[in-house]
Amino acid sequence: MLFQGSWFTGIDWEKPIPVESQSKWIKWHEQLKKLPKVQIPRWYFCTDVDASHEWKLYCFNDSSHSAYGSVVYLKFSHLDETKTAFVIFKSSVAPLKKLSLRRLELIAALLIAKLITSIREYFANTKVYM
Repeated sequence: MLFQGSWFTGIDWEKPIPVESQSKWIKWHEQLKKLPKVQIPRWYFCTDVDASHEWKLYCFNDSSHSAYGSVVYLKFSHLDETKTAFVIFKSSVAPLKKLSLRRLELIAALLIAKLITSIREYFANTKVYM
């Protein structure tokens, strides 16, 4: 959204960006330093899987006038054990052309449908909840 906002102002390439935009860019740059601390496991669970295990995919999406996104989580249940894991996430900046929030919600719904389709082969017998 920073790139889009900077482009939308129409400032010449050679001129400095406004102070307000500069502070946003500096804050974003500082946040980048925290990225090495973020850890997302590459595997879901180390338990042997059999028919008694229950797997469910939970899908969420949301949109605003500036962006939209979708996320899928996996929930694993067996006896008294329940775990969740992040599976996939995708987001996008809203188009420059102003769209209604309802339209952006539909775009986010299409995005989640595409995500589910792309991972469905890996979770063939898993229930999907949206």
